[in-house]
Amino acid sequence: MPLIHPTIADMVELQENSHPLRILFVANDPPGHAVFRYRCENIAEVLRLQGHTAEVVYVGQPRVIVDHDVVVLHRICANAEGKRLAAAARFCGAALVYSTDDLVFDESALRGDARTPQRWADFAPLHRQMLCMADAVIVSTDFLKAAAETVAPGKKAFVIRNFLSPELLRISAEARDSILPVSSGRLTLGYLSGSATHNGDLAFIAEALCDAMNQWKEMDLLIVGPAMTPPALAKFEKTTRLRRHSFVDWRTLPALLATIDLNLAPLEPGRPLNQGKSEIKALEAAAVGIRTLASSTGGFAEAAPFFPSLYVTDEWHHPLNEWGDLKRRRQSRDTDVSEALSGFGTFTCWKEPVERIFKEIFSLPRALPAFPAPQIIDQRLSPKYLAKSALKWLVKK
Repeated sequence: MPLIHPTIADMVELQENSHPLRILFVANDPPGHAVFRYRCENIAEVLRLQGHTAEVVYVGQPRVIVDHDVVVLHRICANAEGKRLAAAARFCGAALVYSTDDLVFDESALRGDARTPQRWADFAPLHRQMLCMADAVIVSTDFLKAAAETVAPGKKAFVIRNFLSPELLRISAEARDSILPVSSGRLTLGYLSGSATHNGDLAFIAEALCDAMNQWKEMDLLIVGPAMTPPALAKFEKTTRLRRHSFVDWRTLPALLATIDLNLAPLEPGRPLNQGKSEIKALEAAAVGIRTLASSTGGFAEAAPFFPSLYVTDEWHHPLNEWGDLKRRRQSRDTDVSEALSGFGTFTCWKEPVERIFKEIFSLPRALPAFPAPQIIDQRLSPKYLAKSALKWLVKK
């Protein structure tokens, strides 16, 4: 297939907005997962608001029809499923995009990280292969953009940071304007984790937290999710000063965030993967008027200059003790914090940049087939899909 640009007629129509793009997002995580929402559905919804057609599917669903201008494969590597999707994109003439919000394509970083499942490292070469195969790359932080460009020099890489959906903003506003949090009269610090891979992050600040809680008897800690309680904080476990809460659905997350006074987002130093983490925790907290204290690394360091409710630090003892001296009972929500989101982490501020990025991706030179045609990927008879279906059936039984 020759390497050519989309036709001049297509580009003229596109510039005049008379040719809406058709975009397909293929997510590596099923609907309901945070990655599905933030890296696929939210971006797709912004494109829909701009008049384009955007569809989101899950890589594990039995049937996918590929007939689009742009196909985005989020965290999908060059395994059997990924190769089928990439080939389908080529046969229908679509621009192929590799998307990631993590350093999953860097095998050396993954091999040297004891806290990361080694299967991630096993798949890293296949992620790297898909990244190099694609016409463009979409990432969530500047660090990941630089890393992708190092892997594939000359490859166009674009940063689309995480942003909050109108539905989450609405739910968060309701939580922000509700009754005072249960911590009224005290100061509650909150650490919210989505997986046990963050055990080292909480352990990194455990001594500083212990010192602050010893100094300020009105300071409590809420740990949400599967993160283990570090030994330095174990003495608080059987008291009311350390509360545990199970992982919550994103729709109930704002109500839980509204019960804390400061959101903690530490990142354990020395882990290359942490350099690529985004600032999403700070955005979710800001939506309910809660400030965030985070490590000065990754997306937090990148976002801090533009996001006044986000404080970053390399040394946690002093800032935690400073927060202990704050006024304990808040009379109202900090609306200034949530208002700061309007210029950084919402649909409104990202709709034009996202559209511009996808128009540029569509215009990139790529190999086009002589006779582009829709492609149907049917996995219902594949051994892997049959095995998954059988397992699901057995579980239900």
